[in-house]
Amino acid sequence: METMSVEFYTLAFVVAMAVVGYLISRNDKSAKSTHIVQLDTNLVTSTDNQNDILRLQPQRDGSILLTRCGLFIAEGETVNLVITIADDKCSIVEKKGIVKRRARAKQPITGSVTLTCLPTGGKLHVRYDSQITSRWVTFTFDPTKATTTIAELRY
Repeated sequence: METMSVEFYTLAFVVAMAVVGYLISRNDKSAKSTHIVQLDTNLVTSTDNQNDILRLQPQRDGSILLTRCGLFIAEGETVNLVITIADDKCSIVEKKGIVKRRARAKQPITGSVTLTCLPTGGKLHVRYDSQITSRWVTFTFDPTKATTTIAELRY
């Protein structure tokens, strides 16, 4: 029975590491971009907007109108959105901006912002996380269509 030499195993190991290194170093993905925007908030008088709802509406100029319903924040507090985009994936994290101590939110707030940072070339896979309400939603949004996308946040 013939045995393999040390040189064979060394060469096989070097070739295997070169293949693994090549596979790991391939970077076909585009770079991530991060944007931070602030919601313009208004008090809501109707009870229709008390549900945790997210609405994305494409505009004629290519921007997207994002409307967030059902937030309960105290007067003077702000809401920021941290938007991370990588290829066709978009992650939006909702956070409190200015926080007032010992203030109670009594009425629901509706916030809106016009987004110009989202790619408009095709479908986007969106994940929206609210750190304020501890709810989230995932959905697919197509900015090329003129239809409004409505998603309800859940636990």
